[in-house]
Amino acid sequence: MNVIYKPDANKKGSEIVIINDFHLMQQLVHGKIEAHNIGHNVVMICNEDGKLIDMDYTLTDPDYGIIVGPILFVGENEDDFCSLSGRQAEYIRERYGAQL
Repeated sequence: MNVIYKPDANKKGSEIVIINDFHLMQQLVHGKIEAHNIGHNVVMICNEDGKLIDMDYTLTDPDYGIIVGPILFVGENEDDFCSLSGRQAEYIRERYGAQL
């Protein structure tokens, strides 16, 4: 599935292709996943314990505040994750601007 992956604050978010696999997503965010719906059927996946284990700052979300550690942005289709559409990818770029 097509996703946007932002490993840290110093690297730009990039579109990558991954399989829809829970364990792979855990590897990409370096631990347990936490999912937040940010609108337009887009889900931000980050490390659930990121702040507790002092992961570095990645970006600030207008609804969820400071997000630390690697982040995945994926689409949502009913009860499952899916590829981002072009419109959803543009929404993410607009939402985070220069942070992404």
